[in-house]
Amino acid sequence: MHLDNGQESIPALLGTSVKTTDKKYSYYREHTHALASGVDPGKIMAELMMKETGTCKGAGGSMHIFDKETYFQGGWALVAEQLPYAAGAAKSILIDRGMKLSDGEDFRKIDVDVGDGDDRISVVFVGEGGGQNGRMAEVRSCERQQPTTITLQATHSHPPPPPPDSELSEQR
Repeated sequence: MHLDNGQESIPALLGTSVKTTDKKYSYYREHTHALASGVDPGKIMAELMMKETGTCKGAGGSMHIFDKETYFQGGWALVAEQLPYAAGAAKSILIDRGMKLSDGEDFRKIDVDVGDGDDRISVVFVGEGGGQNGRMAEVRSCERQQPTTITLQATHSHPPPPPPDSELSEQR
């Protein structure tokens, strides 16, 4: 099981501003990200226990949570693998706006008036290891050349060091 201990506040804070229609991508410690993105907690737990009622019918287990209704794709197994997908989603949002399209209730493209406020974004969670990956450099380079609607949310997966006067610090 790949937990996200100590990182719960980051997706929780972002979860207050992310909308269901925003496209969300995460790495393999995606449980809290899925919750913050609006994925049904019962379906997440069922997926973690490899049950048929899970988000991927139990096939994804603890590393791969996917939910079409909330546009959440998690569980990319390679470091920073989710970055180019999120960048592509951000670019697709801009293309949709240019063509006056958006996603309908059935996830098919429908004609919309751009003035209706299509403010969808692409959100990607990435750990500190992914921030030093070539994919991050490529995404940032592309973003600088052609700005899109991507939001990079970096996390640090190592806990802070123990206080110097604690038992844990003596065990180092």
